[in-house]
Amino acid sequence: MILRDVRLFDGREVIATDGAIGFDPETGLIEAVGDAEQQGDEAVKTLPDHTVLPGLVDTHVHFSLSGQATVEDVVHQGDASLALTEATNARTTLEAGVTSVRAMGARDLDVVLKRAIDRGDLPGPRTLANCRSITITGGHGHHLGREVDGPTECRKAVREQVKRGAGFIKFMATGGVTTPGTDPETLAFTHEELEAIIDEAHRRGVHVATHAHGAEGIRATAAAGVDTVEHGTFMDDEAIDLLVTNDVTLVPTLSAPYRIARNTEQATEASSQKTGDVYERHIESFKQALDARGGL
Repeated sequence: MILRDVRLFDGREVIATDGAIGFDPETGLIEAVGDAEQQGDEAVKTLPDHTVLPGLVDTHVHFSLSGQATVEDVVHQGDASLALTEATNARTTLEAGVTSVRAMGARDLDVVLKRAIDRGDLPGPRTLANCRSITITGGHGHHLGREVDGPTECRKAVREQVKRGAGFIKFMATGGVTTPGTDPETLAFTHEELEAIIDEAHRRGVHVATHAHGAEGIRATAAAGVDTVEHGTFMDDEAIDLLVTNDVTLVPTLSAPYRIARNTEQATEASSQKTGDVYERHIESFKQALDARGGL
């Protein structure tokens, strides 16, 4: 198939305002860019005022948490119901143009969904999947995660997730917005515990992502060798310096508080209050981090 008279955007700049792109609808492989000659009775569509761009990548998704139900509703869903929700959201994500994601964990369902997508049983983006996020007893996300106490349990939890097929490990370094009774600014794990998680994951050949809002949690995990920090809401100068020095990737997830703040009917009063308190500070922290890396 050939698409003609389209704007071609390569992710950095527009490379043609009236270009063409040819691709095989069966394999999805792009065969020509910029210009394309029709072969036989190959289908041709003219799409002025449309833009063609590479598939988008979303490095922090929760297929189980689409905003259509409260977190409390999701927690009480059975595995079968939650799996159907994930399958629906995976398809919606792909149809929106996101072709690769990092799925951040919900029980052990993300790896099951990934395998179904890989087999071609379900439509969805290429997926790097976690199993259960590791959290302290009563910590953020404990309803859908793996609760641990002490370095030995931390190592065991990492081994369990890898055994079940996790492509990376995620742990909750601080409290969170959507879990009652947790403080987003407080470091949840002891230093020995978080070092055990990171060391064991690297020994197993997978990277480590950490949910971290507060500066203390960001500093501690960056110093311990974490690979990505998710959120980074309350960063200070020392935390930003450690991210830069240790080459830690920040995944700011700016859309999460934005959507919660505008969808309060599907959030608890406590979650809405936390979101309102942190949203502007989150944006400021992200700008600070960008400035530290010299901007975009």
